[in-house]
Amino acid sequence: MNIQKIDMKQIVISLVGLFLSYTVVSRPIDETLNFTMRYGLIKGGKVTITAKPSFYENKECIYLNMRGRTVGLTGSLYEVDNTYECYVEKDDFLPLKAKYTINEQNHHLKNEVWFYNLEGKLNSQINGWHEAEKGTLDIASLIYNLRFSNRLNNLKQGQIITIPFWDIDKMYEIKLKYTGKETIKSKIGTVRCMKIEPVFEAGSAFSKREPLTIWITDDQNKLPVLMKLNFKFGSVKCEL
Repeated sequence: MNIQKIDMKQIVISLVGLFLSYTVVSRPIDETLNFTMRYGLIKGGKVTITAKPSFYENKECIYLNMRGRTVGLTGSLYEVDNTYECYVEKDDFLPLKAKYTINEQNHHLKNEVWFYNLEGKLNSQINGWHEAEKGTLDIASLIYNLRFSNRLNNLKQGQIITIPFWDIDKMYEIKLKYTGKETIKSKIGTVRCMKIEPVFEAGSAFSKREPLTIWITDDQNKLPVLMKLNFKFGSVKCEL
């Protein structure tokens, strides 16, 4: 088992798939969500998301902070401490400004990005202006936008959701596929869940068979209770 080969950036991005599936009816005022990653019996990392009311350029909005880091044995072998911050619109949860601080072993990166949704553009401190269709999301805003939308309602088996996505310093699309329902045992009990699998491109570090599986409660809370990432060399479980 070679824990150092785990692509922690992909794990954090995949965790977004977990969080975006958490849909509730009312909007939060202040909240903190905590998740634990495990590689077998080894506790591999923690992810914390905090949301609170704020202001951006004198406009009422929501401030989001997402921190992902390795701990214990995994942290000693491959140190990761990434923070994703974002100010999002209060009504449609589209990003206004995002800030990223990435620390992965010897790789360090900082970037700030300004989103201009009406103009269909964004401006990255690292690589300048980009065309970006309205609805483009980053890691933190993706979580909030989809939690409070109806994207996961009335899905048909096999249906794929496509989302324009800005990942720290580049643009691409995220695709999510709804594959049916299952009843599973979790820390909150035995629950009926929706099963959603992100669609990854060939050549990734993930195994070809079910690279990522998310179980989300099939109720109005849409609570993510378990996620399993299947790599070519093992699997990682993420628990709420």
